[in-house]
Amino acid sequence: MNHFSVAVFAVFTLGACKGGGGGSSTSVAPPPSNVPAKLENASLTSESMTVNGLKAEAFQCAGGGGFTAFFGEMGGLVTQRAAIRACSKDAIKPRVHWTIKKGVVSDVRVAGISDAKTARCVADAIGKITLADFDATCIATLPLDAVAK
Repeated sequence: MNHFSVAVFAVFTLGACKGGGGGSSTSVAPPPSNVPAKLENASLTSESMTVNGLKAEAFQCAGGGGFTAFFGEMGGLVTQRAAIRACSKDAIKPRVHWTIKKGVVSDVRVAGISDAKTARCVADAIGKITLADFDATCIATLPLDAVAK
């Protein structure tokens, strides 16, 4: 299965996302920033993965669902690519952490962004990921180039 097929599978079969964010959040309170370098109990890892233009580095997930859930999580991230990209026109490289239980995201953390408004925007976008019936905790670095002016 190629990367595109995986993303399509994740988005449409697993119901990876229902809606997107965009723009900056009105709240400037930064999200928690204590993102671990690695998950001690990670069951699946990828040094680098790119799906539909979104690159994830040091991507790890721990929890149920196995391989299908891992690609579902990446599919969920892909659906939020535009919302994450809209957070900053500058190059950013957020390190993100999230937990998803029964399709609801919680414990979103963002490290690597000093601007509170941008970090909150990224956290809000990550918080809109939804997956049906998978429980997992994941971390990833999302390097994004500057937007051409």
